[in-house]
Amino acid sequence: MTSNNHELPAGIALPPLVGVGNDYSFLEKRAIESNPTLPISIVLPVYNRIDMLRRTMAMLTHQTYPLELMEIVIADDGSTDHPEQLILEFEEFFDVNYVRQKDLGYRLSHVRNLGVRAAKHDNVIILDCDMAPVPNLVELYAKWLSLNEKVLLIGHRRYVDANDVSVDAVFQDPSAMLELPPVATKNTVMKNSPSKDWREAIYTETDNLRQSPHPFRASSCGNVAFHRRIFSDAGPFDEAFTAWGAEDNEFGYRVMNAGYYFIPVLDALGLHQEPPGGREFVDREAGKLVTRPMLLDMVPTYREYNPEIQSTTPMVSVFFPVINAIDSIDESINSVLNQSYRDFDIVICDFGSTDGTKEHLTEVYGDNSRIKILKKENIGAGAASNICIQNASGMYLLQLEIGDKLESNAIENLLSVIDSDPSHSCVYGNGSDDDSSFSEFNRIDLLTQMVVEKPRLFRKRDWSRVNGFSEEYHLAYNHDFFQKLNGIGEIVQVGSRLCSSSIQTVNSNLSDFNQELDETKRIVEKALARQGLLEWGVQKRNFLTGKIGITLTKKGNPLTSQGPFLSVVIITRNRAELLSDAVKSTLNQSYENFELIVIDDGSTDDTVATIQSFNDERVRLISTEQSGIPKSRNLGVRMSKGEYVVIMDDDDLMLPHRLQEQINCLTPGSAGSYGGWVDQNSDLKLEYYPGAPHGYSEILFGGKVMLHPASMIKRDVLLEFPYDENYSFGTDYVMNLEIARAGHRLNHTGSYILLRRFHGGNVTITNAGEQKNTARVRVKEFLQELDEETEKNMRAEWKSRQHFNDTPRPTSIDFNSFFPWLNDQEITPNQSTEKLVNTQNSLNKREDNYSVEKRWKQKGDVLYFDSGQREISFRMPKGWKITNTHPDLFRVSHYYLCSPWEADILAGWIPSRQKGWRPGLAFSGGVDSAACMALMPPETLLFYHQRKGFESNLDHSNAFRFIDKLRADGKQVVVTESDHEIIRSDFGKSPGFSTDIAGAVHVILLADYYELDGVAMGMPLENSYLFHGHKGRNFNSSSYWKTNSSILQRAGLDLLLPAVGASEIINQRIVEESGYDDYAESCLRSKEGGKVCGKCWKCFRKNSLKGKQVSLQGEIEIFLHKRPLKQAISTLYAIQRLPESQRKLIQQNHPDLETLLDQDYSLIERYCPLFSEIIPEKYLSRIIKKLDSVAEPMTEQEYSRLLSMDLFGSK
Repeated sequence: MTSNNHELPAGIALPPLVGVGNDYSFLEKRAIESNPTLPISIVLPVYNRIDMLRRTMAMLTHQTYPLELMEIVIADDGSTDHPEQLILEFEEFFDVNYVRQKDLGYRLSHVRNLGVRAAKHDNVIILDCDMAPVPNLVELYAKWLSLNEKVLLIGHRRYVDANDVSVDAVFQDPSAMLELPPVATKNTVMKNSPSKDWREAIYTETDNLRQSPHPFRASSCGNVAFHRRIFSDAGPFDEAFTAWGAEDNEFGYRVMNAGYYFIPVLDALGLHQEPPGGREFVDREAGKLVTRPMLLDMVPTYREYNPEIQSTTPMVSVFFPVINAIDSIDESINSVLNQSYRDFDIVICDFGSTDGTKEHLTEVYGDNSRIKILKKENIGAGAASNICIQNASGMYLLQLEIGDKLESNAIENLLSVIDSDPSHSCVYGNGSDDDSSFSEFNRIDLLTQMVVEKPRLFRKRDWSRVNGFSEEYHLAYNHDFFQKLNGIGEIVQVGSRLCSSSIQTVNSNLSDFNQELDETKRIVEKALARQGLLEWGVQKRNFLTGKIGITLTKKGNPLTSQGPFLSVVIITRNRAELLSDAVKSTLNQSYENFELIVIDDGSTDDTVATIQSFNDERVRLISTEQSGIPKSRNLGVRMSKGEYVVIMDDDDLMLPHRLQEQINCLTPGSAGSYGGWVDQNSDLKLEYYPGAPHGYSEILFGGKVMLHPASMIKRDVLLEFPYDENYSFGTDYVMNLEIARAGHRLNHTGSYILLRRFHGGNVTITNAGEQKNTARVRVKEFLQELDEETEKNMRAEWKSRQHFNDTPRPTSIDFNSFFPWLNDQEITPNQSTEKLVNTQNSLNKREDNYSVEKRWKQKGDVLYFDSGQREISFRMPKGWKITNTHPDLFRVSHYYLCSPWEADILAGWIPSRQKGWRPGLAFSGGVDSAACMALMPPETLLFYHQRKGFESNLDHSNAFRFIDKLRADGKQVVVTESDHEIIRSDFGKSPGFSTDIAGAVHVILLADYYELDGVAMGMPLENSYLFHGHKGRNFNSSSYWKTNSSILQRAGLDLLLPAVGASEIINQRIVEESGYDDYAESCLRSKEGGKVCGKCWKCFRKNSLKGKQVSLQGEIEIFLHKRPLKQAISTLYAIQRLPESQRKLIQQNHPDLETLLDQDYSLIERYCPLFSEIIPEKYLSRIIKKLDSVAEPMTEQEYSRLLSMDLFGSK
């Protein structure tokens, strides 16, 4: 065993393992104490058993769980007894959905998959149609599902004869079923079995599956519950099973390998209704003759080992990521092919070879049935390992690396050990030829060094539980992976040497060595955090032998540890209140050996009194005439006494351990350190920036590498590279470039250390243009020094780096504890900020003739607009100021509110507003709007317009329910109350939007406050490439697009229509995939959130698109009479999918639609690719990727037909 260059101090101990194997005990207390409110879909597969299904659904009406949170999905396998009639019988109790497939024989897997796909909700219960649930079944499952863990919940069952129990009796009282005596089942496979569930013996032997090596054997899926993601993690039920039996266990095997816990919920009892006279609709014995051999082939634990048989699913998958291994690949592969144990396959991923390895693999091994060859480019070994495993089906995984050669008995020896105990996560060999050097694995040894030798055999289950190999690390990915395994299961070493390698693994390259050292430090820090050992710190040690050196030290009082003296320098001017918070965060540091220098750059407020009030001997105030940030910073450096200097902005807050963490990560030769930072906007939303590896290439060509206020740099380095006083702003970026170019290295803390507050007056905002100009001018100078080859190599080096995205994130709760004096206060611009913005606006205004003051005014938080007929209002966010908003935004808003009745609003306009950095979405809460949200990047802000101040039949209940959900999920939604829709009533129209863009006026008015670069709207294909859904047009050249996109662009805003090429059908799919289909609701008439009125046109269209029964009265009938038909193409498409009786009724009442209903409109199941021409490049790839996940693009013939379509003859 390799000796370890690490020192583990006395007193450090790891917590005991939890969640080992199938031991789900650690979840039980949370489940018992939970009070779930999550919606659940209950899928009921059925085939010609309508009476049993009725009794099962009648028992569901007695559930203790709220019925309004339940959806019933009847999944019909081609019945002839019409189970769809139960929709009307039960829809008063809960939402009932119905899906059907043709009767093509026994297809239970197909119909289960169909039901789960059709389910609205993410959490799903599957009940066989004859499995009548006890009243608390759904509630019991919901308690576990609310944990949002990887669990497959297994209900219990009791056989009963309910053939003489009427449905009415069950409706009246569930005891009609509950009091039935148990009976022995009469099915031919389990004939005369006792009424007890056959799994009870297994549960007794395995402590309710906690100690079971193969818990999936108990996963009969006639009464189970899980989260929908189980299908993406493990795959759906295998539809190759078309005879009775085994599909449950094969599915369970894959679920186990996906890392799920199998939990018997014994009180979630299903009353299994025996068929009349024991008669079955399927020949079970004949089915087993077909499915049993399939099970043996597909699940290795069911079959006896036979070296002569090669099965579809092996017991062991050997995975092998390779690159440029032409000289050693054959020896490695042959050492696997010659193993004494034969139930294995090999998965190889070549991730970018240039030496002929890829071609050699295909030529030599392409026809070998045991070997699967994959090829990927531009990824690392960790990612390649994950790709191999994703394509592997073995229960156990053996890792092979370049140059490895297995001993012939390697798999046999390792497998015998790991298979002997379900708590074993990994078994590995002895790394030495000397068997006497063997020592048992100690969990704590793995903390600071990779001690798990080759070869390594581990469970696919546990690979899934730790989310595979991290793709962040290029050199230490193995250490990180086995470090994570070390927290969830036992790792065991065997005494024999089972592998040799022809490749030297010690890093002789200094750059690689330093990178691996940095990676190892981050890995150990994350391991300590996972294990709750936060009192221990990590330091790197440079071992010139090429060994990775890590030391753990107990965090203590820094004053007793003789740490270096630091200087913190804060530059301020007229921001005393913000400065006070910054000073408090500095004085509250856990590291106390520092001085704080405040440079007052000519303040006229009470800055001096504020600083003097602290009365702390570490604080020094230096007051000067106003000279600007660079000169003040240089003065602060010169006046500092510390070995290291921290330059802070007066509106930033240090996290409590910032200085200690920056010192802890210092290593010999480093010039300082830096960490991640968190931005907080005026709505208190947090955005995380972890930083990236420090280097000249990264800073010159990359972005978000480091933030200057989040750095600590040696004083003598800052004196050598002072801030450039020829520029007012942006000089910190130039200085960082100069420091990196000179070869100075900064270490990353592996943590977030700074909170940066955005409030409208940040230099980053108010002087962004000058900052960027400084960067552009000076970067050109740096680039001119580089020859073409050097620049190419540096760009390649930058691209190979990744941000530290795994850095643990402090939460809003953490920040509340870090800065208790803030009390969640709203941060708003102060007077000096207003002066800056007013100055900018006056410069931008030039000779523009628009007077904001004539039509707009502000009182408190309310903005008023004089429409010419009345005064309308907008309630704005706290801190929004009319003086901080560019005149262009008021002018454009005026235009969209009044242009139908007022001329020349834009005449003489000289626009000058500059773009922000993120988009805003005019969010309605409906399906198209929710799809738009899913298509846009995560930084998109949502803006909801709340009608206020006039009577309307429209209601906000559904929208606010959705907004509450989004906010709970961490999304920022800005709600603006306004009565601007009433403007139309002054011109003889009912209240509504004056123009198409008027629905986004609140977004436009807030564009400066939230730094927006675009306004997104949820316009679907039915309103774009089809005019009102019936007449085709090239929307890209339409007047709507050309006019509105041009106006908004002149105001520094892109018009963003991400769903413009997608129909309402596709948008519904997008919403379902995003998980918000239970919240996105277009109905605006319902007075109760989560419900619909069922009588409006929007309800008709939503239900008809799902093929559900609809109302054909009132507004719906009125709209069906209108010509052209509203949203004609998708309405016709939906009518075609209504139940036959309703479709015929519509044709009878509207005979002119008969010809149209005979046409094929399935092209709207695909998106129109022409939309890509009008989407900004930075959003396009994300939108197309999302669309491609739910639909295909239209062919050229299809979108040509779309553009030429005229369903109602140009009416």
